[in-house]
Formats: sequence, structure tokens, C-alpha cells
Amino acid sequence: MTWMLIFCYLLLALLLLSLNLRSNWPWLIKAAAIVITSAGYYLTYVSLNGLQGYPTAASLPERFEVQWVLIDEPDKISGAEGQIYIWLRELDHLKQPMGLPRAHSLGFDEALAERTQEALTMIEGGERVVGFVQIVEADPEEDGAESGKPKKRPGLGEDDANRVIEFKAVEQVDLPPKPAL
Repeated sequence: MTWMLIFCYLLLALLLLSLNLRSNWPWLIKAAAIVITSAGYYLTYVSLNGLQGYPTAASLPERFEVQWVLIDEPDKISGAEGQIYIWLRELDHLKQPMGLPRAHSLGFDEALAERTQEALTMIEGGERVVGFVQIVEADPEEDGAESGKPKKRPGLGEDDANRVIEFKAVEQVDLPPKPAL
């Protein structure tokens, strides 16, 4: 796919070059074409990150099935912040997974890392794990409550300061016996 994208960029650059060399259009139109084409290069570069499977920082769905998790702890030596990656599928109103798995990136939080590790242990044990985002009451003794604002929880965004991610195993459903033929 990368070579096709490079070919398309080169073709577009060649067309733009021929427009600027051979046409009798005013230089203002030619300059606008160069700026618009350059903006197009940038926009496609930015939008392709979402298509290539990079983790998204978008808000988590309210209910989801966890496919896998990866905990990347903070590195004190280099100062790199930690991340928690969750591969998940959103659940529909019947609590059935829909769509393809999507990777989400959350800021590292010790409590979330512990819950996520427990979810990973359940997955490795062969259990089906679902997650949900819950709204929790703000604790007045919690850090950040002095200013009247609830503490920001990493990975959920500023608008989701009162939200926490919980995981639970889903029991297997016993199917009725098949009738004999």
C-alpha cells in the first residue's frame, strides 16, 4: 500500500509541475494550487494513521469486549510516560461484539494497570472479558478536589474526569441440547 501511495503523490506532483510550467494562468492561481496540494499531502498523512491500525486516543465506548491488553509502564530513567493499550470490540444493545477490534491508548495509571492486568489474566485463562466505563462520585478528599474539580483520570480525557474503567468476566452461556435427528 505504501508504494501505491508514493506513486499517487508523485503523479500529483507531476501534474502540479506541468500546470505551473506550461499553463498561462496567473501565478496567484499556481501558488494556490501548490498550497492546496501541500495541504492535501499533510491531511492524507494525518488521516492514514487511523487507517493503519495505530492506537487511537479517542474515548472508550461505554461497553466493550476486551480482546487483549498491553501495559507499558513509565520509564523513570528516560522520563517516558507509560501507556496502557486495550484492543477491544464495542458491544451493541444485545451485548454482542460488533465490528473489528480497535486499539485504544490510555495514559498510565497504577490502579487501571492493576485492573487491566487482572483482565489479561482472565483472557489468558480462556474467559471472555467485557469492560465498561462507569461514572463515579467525586471524593472530596481526593487530590484536585480543593479547586472544586475532580481529579483527572489518565486516558479518559478532561471531560471524563469522573469516569473509571472496570472489567469483568462473562459466564459461558449454556445452550439448549440439540434435538436428535
